[in-house]
Amino acid sequence: RYYLTTVAPEGARTAFDIDDFMARNNGELLNTFGNFFNRTVTFAHKYFDGRVPSRGERNALDDEQLRRCREAMERTGAELEACRFKAALAEVIALARAGNVYFDATKPFQTRKTDMEACGRAINACLQTARTLTTLIAPFLPATGEKCATMLGLGAEYLKWPSATAEISSGHQLGEAIILVRKLDAKELFPE
Repeated sequence: RYYLTTVAPEGARTAFDIDDFMARNNGELLNTFGNFFNRTVTFAHKYFDGRVPSRGERNALDDEQLRRCREAMERTGAELEACRFKAALAEVIALARAGNVYFDATKPFQTRKTDMEACGRAINACLQTARTLTTLIAPFLPATGEKCATMLGLGAEYLKWPSATAEISSGHQLGEAIILVRKLDAKELFPE
């Protein structure tokens, strides 16, 4: 579903390409979307007892990331309303990419040794981003959206578009980290 949406002919003809299919699955869906979710939830389990840490006193970088979430929700919604599914899905992946950039910029893997408040603040913002991504991915990949919701300990409210940027409260119990996307291997797909 992901690949077919990303190459859908919205204004021109297109063709299915197996190499592109594997590259998009492994590069975009696995390494960008799946990686962001897994590293965020795994980190929260390892250093915050599987709970959402306190948001603390957010700084400009945190506020900018949460603004991206709101803008991604608005842009994705607008693209869906206009039946531009390819563009809508591109917004979702762009937010996941921004989440990975934010994670790397805030360096929670370092601040956990020196400043747990800053570390918790960063993981909180990452989990809020994951919350938004859970709703935004659901129209495209319903099973993935459901897995994301399970990882975040969310109920069916994740399906309601207006709640996409509703923050998960501090102390909320997360579900276990699970693999969202499986890596595709040409040898498995096309055994000799």
